Amino acid sequence: MASPRRQSGRRPESSDDRHVMYKHASIYPTEEELQAIQTAVSHTERALRLVSDTLAEESSQQGTLVSPPPRMLKGVVRVGILAKGLVLRGDHSVQLTLLCSKKPTHSLLQRIKQELPRELSIVAEDKYEVSSDHDANIVISACVEPGVKVTVSATSPLMREDPSVKQELQDSLSDPEDILDRERCLETLAALRHAKWFQARASGLQPCVIVIRVLRDLCRCLPPWGALPAWAMELLVEKVLSSAPRPLSPGDAMRRVLEYHALRLVAFRQIHKVLHMEHLPPRTRFGARKRMREASQTQEGARERKRGRQGTAGLP
Repeated sequence: MASPRRQSGRRPESSDDRHVMYKHASIYPTEEELQAIQTAVSHTERALRLVSDTLAEESSQQGTLVSPPPRMLKGVVRVGILAKGLVLRGDHSVQLTLLCSKKPTHSLLQRIKQELPRELSIVAEDKYEVSSDHDANIVISACVEPGVKVTVSATSPLMREDPSVKQELQDSLSDPEDILDRERCLETLAALRHAKWFQARASGLQPCVIVIRVLRDLCRCLPPWGALPAWAMELLVEKVLSSAPRPLSPGDAMRRVLEYHALRLVAFRQIHKVLHMEHLPPRTRFGARKRMREASQTQEGARERKRGRQGTAGLP
């Protein structure tokens, strides 16, 4: 009769599994950190909705059309580690994206920044500081520990170039003078796409999120891993685990990812990184020719000595 463990079909937990799960437990955020992040994000989202209502009321009062104009602020979306569920212990900075119906401008962000303190005081009793950074983002900082910072970036789908629209027409549609940097807005749109992709492909793939959290901790602690972009790392882990022939345990999943990462480095002639050593300089052609010449001379000398032994063996 088979044992209950063999009947269940479950593989016993290996040493690798225990190490990976212990590491994951040590870097997972505490309940207090998660609650502080959720509170700050919720307050910021509610305050931004009130700001959107205020701007919409002003636009409807100034408009002369029967139908009200579209809202300038269409919505606020969570992106980055917040949307992907990759927050680690010690991560107190999260990102939100503010979608605009028109191309966002510096004056629009300045107006939102002016309205936010009043709206935050309405939705929350906690104290917040509102500022801006060098990338024209709005930063909402909680005044209580652990000091969560919510960075709000504005963008619009209109910042993309539409290939269906002729270039002459695009040139005729003049942009506002204080429009936000286009590259920054495109990066924000890319962050939106990355968050949607992650939620659709990686969130439900076990143990993809666990492995990515562990690798994120390695990226922020070890300089060699820090050179790996977050988006590239997430793509790598998802592709490696989704191509596995069977569901993997946390230890096997980590092993498979590291194998593929090392194989990629070897394929692109970076085996010195796998071996944790300095890159050796390439061999010079002169040195290679010299070694080949020395080898040929050695072989020729061996043949001459062999002929000499054969000749002396035939003498009486």
